Amino acid sequence: MPALILPSLTEFQSIYDSQLLELIECLDLFSRNHLQIYEITKRIFDTLNSGGTIFSAGNGGSAAASQHLTAELVVRFQKARRPLSSISLNSDVSLLTAVSNDFSFDHIFSRQLEALAKDNDLFIAFSTSGTSPNIVKAIEYCTDNRISVVLITTRRCPDAFSPCLKLAVPTTLTSRGQELHEFIIHLLCYLVEQSL
Repeated sequence: MPALILPSLTEFQSIYDSQLLELIECLDLFSRNHLQIYEITKRIFDTLNSGGTIFSAGNGGSAAASQHLTAELVVRFQKARRPLSSISLNSDVSLLTAVSNDFSFDHIFSRQLEALAKDNDLFIAFSTSGTSPNIVKAIEYCTDNRISVVLITTRRCPDAFSPCLKLAVPTTLTSRGQELHEFIIHLLCYLVEQSL
């Protein structure tokens, strides 16, 4: 295996500056999405106030975002408070492998929603492409069963994807999209905690 070559300090500074500038430009464009963030916040409040549960899911880095959201809601974000009902559909490895083995990987989220979700719940899907078959099937299940859906994605997601509330952050890059998704998670958790 070839050795890793550390860039010079000058090269590093150039890379650092260009990456940071790219993120700042995305954040500047993202500042125009406040109405969609408000609508997502409203859906979260409505769900929790009705005794519902926030379900979430994603693949790869988006799976980590799903687990992050659930951890912040159940445990805490910045202040001690009561736990909030949230389940990441990525967390049960035995269940994920059983569904994948016995049915198909495409059903790992929809099968759990079928078992657990009620019509006063909310499903938040994280997907930088918006086209992962298991995410699509989960959204379809929720739509068919009157479960509210939010899709947090990027500009790579097709426009005519689904009837859910879609927030596409202003980038086609997976890495920038994931960074903005983390900001959204923290903002939503901050807004929830400020209301308690």
